[in-house]
Amino acid sequence: MPLEGVAALVILLRIPSEMKNAFLFGFSIQRLIVAGITVAMIAGFGLFGFAAFQQPAWWQRSSIRFSDFFSSRARLFGVVVLLSTIFLGITSFLFLANSAAVKTLVVLASLNERLGLLVIWIGLLILQAGVFILINPAVRTNSEPFLTPPRFSIFLTIATIFYVVTLRIYIAATYSNQMESLESYIFLPAVVSMIWGMQYHFFRDRTWFRSAAFLNQLVLIGVAIYTIYRHTGQWLNLTDTPTLAYWHLLAESFLKGRLYIENPPTVYDLTYFHGHWYLPPGPLPALLLVPLVAVLGAAQVNMFLFSIVFGGINAALIFLVLDQASTKKLISTSRSTNLWLTFIFSFGTALWWLSILGQEWYVSQILTVTFCTLSVWFALKKSNPLLVGLFLGLAVLARPSVIFLWPLLAGITFHLDKLDHKLLNWRKLAAWSIQTAIPVCLASGALLFYNYLRFDNFFDFGYVTINGAAPIIAAARQYGIFNLHFVPTNLEIMLFRLPSVQIVNGCLAYNPGREGISIFAMTPAVFYIFRRIKFNWWTAGAWISSILSGGLLLMYHTTGSSQLGYRYITDFILPIFMLMALGVGQKTSIIFKILALFSILINLAGILWWFGKWPC
Repeated sequence: MPLEGVAALVILLRIPSEMKNAFLFGFSIQRLIVAGITVAMIAGFGLFGFAAFQQPAWWQRSSIRFSDFFSSRARLFGVVVLLSTIFLGITSFLFLANSAAVKTLVVLASLNERLGLLVIWIGLLILQAGVFILINPAVRTNSEPFLTPPRFSIFLTIATIFYVVTLRIYIAATYSNQMESLESYIFLPAVVSMIWGMQYHFFRDRTWFRSAAFLNQLVLIGVAIYTIYRHTGQWLNLTDTPTLAYWHLLAESFLKGRLYIENPPTVYDLTYFHGHWYLPPGPLPALLLVPLVAVLGAAQVNMFLFSIVFGGINAALIFLVLDQASTKKLISTSRSTNLWLTFIFSFGTALWWLSILGQEWYVSQILTVTFCTLSVWFALKKSNPLLVGLFLGLAVLARPSVIFLWPLLAGITFHLDKLDHKLLNWRKLAAWSIQTAIPVCLASGALLFYNYLRFDNFFDFGYVTINGAAPIIAAARQYGIFNLHFVPTNLEIMLFRLPSVQIVNGCLAYNPGREGISIFAMTPAVFYIFRRIKFNWWTAGAWISSILSGGLLLMYHTTGSSQLGYRYITDFILPIFMLMALGVGQKTSIIFKILALFSILINLAGILWWFGKWPC
């Protein structure tokens, strides 16, 4: 701490004050006062450091009093709130002082030039003080929970207020209208956490509280992911329905008794047949939009919001699946581990990028994940097999390739049956298989009939005649939709392609490319699927689902076209994450947390690069 302070003091005194303000040694009174306080702090921390090594009697007495003070969670919370508030203020100052806002707020530039490193030192002091508090035995050995729901809601509310105020100052200084209607949703997570906190404070002894608390956690996860996705879109100017969304227009056509889109705004990625433009993928997104379009009209449906709503739902559902798998002893993860996995799922995979685009193919993938996750959850709950098959069938109506999720569903069911009865009841499991297959077969048949109604051919999805990228269409016409010819290219993109990372003129240039990069390069945490390999019914089903889905995609005529990462991972993301959870185990290791953070940062960097926001 004192060494950092010396560096801050040097920078503080590097630039003399203006001549009219000079008082002594060329510095103003204000600067000298700040320098004096800094010197005193340096001396004080130096004394503390020396005493910590020498352990004099006064230091030992002070240490005991320190431990006694922080033995109370209430006092600890008060100190942490105070330090956090100061730290947030420092962060806000540094953001504004190093952003475009300084062109208007010129005083910030001057303060940052002279006091910037001093402010950074104070921020470091707060972080280091936090570590000092956390390693104190009185804090570490206290079994009373620290971050209770009410306290968490206070932290979240304070942080949100600081963020909104900082952003409003930035917007006013830069004359930007980019963040209009910010307050209409940015406080949603804080509001949900407050409701949870009040329930905890007043009703935690009630029998129903545990269920209500878990429901609040799910809602908070979904709302938080939705909020972050929406705010990401605002930063990137993605707030309205994109041109290539189409699904709301198809829903409007369904309401008028048509299967084609009349007068589309553009015809890219549409298929022309017998004088009409058709949307090639399965119709699930349009079917879900029919009620919304019927009430609001297609023009009023915002496909960006539609997409991120389901992005938030997917986050809550993956947490629900992991929690249920842990409850059923398929995996041994704790709630905190499941949260880590949920954050990776939401921000450390292509789902972040997919969710904020709201375009045709990507919305299909988002909804596929939704219904696949529901199918897995109902299998874990040992629900009616028709219900399990129904949700898989609905997912097939968006992406037929996810039919290979069935081995995971079967593996989960067989595993749970064996846990219950020791020996498998093959007659019962055969009946389960047939019942789950009925909705899937009906959905597949409906999809084929949908093709026939559109293109006079049960097996024609319109991909070969689509008005899309010429090389992809040419390859599909020459080799077909699936062919071994495509394996080498798909294999490289899926597993081995790395992004370009280099230093250009002193700037870190990150370029993942638009063809995609390896699953492992985009989400390094996926390596945990190999950490703890076990063979039982459900893990066998997970591996089979992953291998079959991946194998089919290796023969597909396109790698995913223009994409960030490898977007087709969504077809087998559920078995992958369940196997990851098995590898992580109950306690999240520091290596896993590092890989998790890398996964999130890599995807953030990719999004910034994709939209031209990367600095070099």
